[in-house]
Amino acid sequence: VCVGEDVKEMLMDVAAVMQSYYLISHTLLLDHLFLSCLKRNKNTIRKMLNASGSLIFSSFDFLLENFAKPNWGFQDVVASLDFEQKRRWFRAKVKEMRSLHDESRCVLTVSRSDLMHASCTQLAGNLLGTFSVEFAMEPGSGAGVRRE
Repeated sequence: VCVGEDVKEMLMDVAAVMQSYYLISHTLLLDHLFLSCLKRNKNTIRKMLNASGSLIFSSFDFLLENFAKPNWGFQDVVASLDFEQKRRWFRAKVKEMRSLHDESRCVLTVSRSDLMHASCTQLAGNLLGTFSVEFAMEPGSGAGVRRE
C-alpha cells in the first residue's frame, strides 16, 4: 500500500500514543487495560501496519516483544515478517539492553566447594552486564579465572 508522507506522519503519531499507553500500563501493572484497548483496535492496528510496515519495528515493537502471548492476536503479523528484519530488530534490542548495563560490572566471589550454586545465585540479577570472577580466599582474577 502506497501512503503519502502526511498519512505516514499521522500513523507514526498514533503509533507513538499506542506505545506510550503500552509503556504506562505495563509499568503500572495495568496490562489488562492495554490488552482491552489492543483488542478493540485490532483491525485499525492491522491496517496501520499494512500501510506502513516499518511501524512494527519502531512504535509497535511491543507487538514483537509480546508476540508469544496468544491473547494479543498478532502472531500471524509477526510470522509474516522477513527473518532478516526480525534478526536486525532482535540484535538492535540486545545492543540497546547491553548499553543500559555497560557501566555495571558484577564481581563474583565464590568458593570452589560451592561453585555452581554461588555463581548462579550471584549472577541471577546481573546477566546483562560484564562480570569477573574471584575465588574466595585466593589471589588472582580476570579472564583465566573466569574461564576456569
